[in-house]
Amino acid sequence: MKREKLAVGPTFEVDLSDAKVGEVCLRFAPEPSGYLHIGHSKAALLNKYFADRYKGQLIIRFDDTNPSKEKTEFVDNILKDIKTLGKAYVDDTPQEQMQKERIDGIESKCTNNSPENNMKLWKEMIAGSERGSKYKVYPTYDFACPFVDATEGITHALCSSEYADRNAQYCRILEDMGLQKVQIYEFSRLNMVYTLLSKRKLGWFVENGKVDGWDDPRFPTVRGTRNSKGLVQRRQPTQRIWLDYADASAISVGEEITLMDWGNALITEIGKDNHGNVTQLTGVLHLEGSVKTTKVKLTWLPETEDLINLSLLDFGYLIAKKKLDEGEDFIDVLNPRTKKETLALGDSNMRNLQRGEILQLERKGYFICDVPYSRSSKPIVLLSIPDGRQQTSLLKCV
Repeated sequence: MKREKLAVGPTFEVDLSDAKVGEVCLRFAPEPSGYLHIGHSKAALLNKYFADRYKGQLIIRFDDTNPSKEKTEFVDNILKDIKTLGKAYVDDTPQEQMQKERIDGIESKCTNNSPENNMKLWKEMIAGSERGSKYKVYPTYDFACPFVDATEGITHALCSSEYADRNAQYCRILEDMGLQKVQIYEFSRLNMVYTLLSKRKLGWFVENGKVDGWDDPRFPTVRGTRNSKGLVQRRQPTQRIWLDYADASAISVGEEITLMDWGNALITEIGKDNHGNVTQLTGVLHLEGSVKTTKVKLTWLPETEDLINLSLLDFGYLIAKKKLDEGEDFIDVLNPRTKKETLALGDSNMRNLQRGEILQLERKGYFICDVPYSRSSKPIVLLSIPDGRQQTSLLKCV
């Protein structure tokens, strides 16, 4: 058999010796004596990489040579961690319940349906009811949009941030259908005061004779604004803002600071409590000031009701020593404090974060979303991602 070449010219890829495309078979053999850790993950991913690269097979084989330490619980969870259980499933959950489960982050009971049961339900959907119709199964918008984008050759999709919670689903459908990748770029949603931007609500005004038509000067339509000469007002600037407490404590009266993505401001007064803690800064905008002349450039948030409560979790090493000496007991070098929680406030668009999504908080570092937004009284939980540098304590936002 002629051996197929995988690459031409210089490459950083590593070849398996005597490997033939379509004939490679590898195995990942974990011992079911615990849950998979990052070392196992590396081994599993390397095996999967070469299996895919050579269009071969990967066999999951449990190493059961130490039965006294093995449990069915570990077998089940290892399989759950490394095996894809299915790309799609039929879900007959009532609409109201499905919406509630989605908001609360509750997994649907239908995700555990067997492939056989899914196929049975799918055939029932195709068959339709006794009434019958031309289209018994019709794609939802969430499925149709990525599918049509890819088949029409769309390379970049620009969408407003209100649809951010659907991005992961959008990309998953493209991947599972084997379609070309579409790059998603978000832009902020336009908000205006004293008007509405919902076509349905605007239509009510037209249908009920409350305005003279879609080109009424009071309407935020293109034709309406051409006639309105500025009747639609812009939102007035944010008057109070939040600063990081550590930043606020380091500022002096008379100092000029830079508020990132806004401009400069002059601090005219600093309020403190009986213990000397900074409680308030008073200042005036100095937008014509140069950012090159200021010592500090600060992140900030507007004081609005839309801010999201955050719980930032910072983790340290479980043991306080890089490497244990021969015969040394790890209990003797346990790190006494390996977890720290910091309460903070976040921008309103963080309510669109999904579990597992990674983001960067300016001047704080990278975090992964562990518990997404469900309600205002429950904070979003973000886990700090170490970057290999010396860790610094997280600072409280006030």
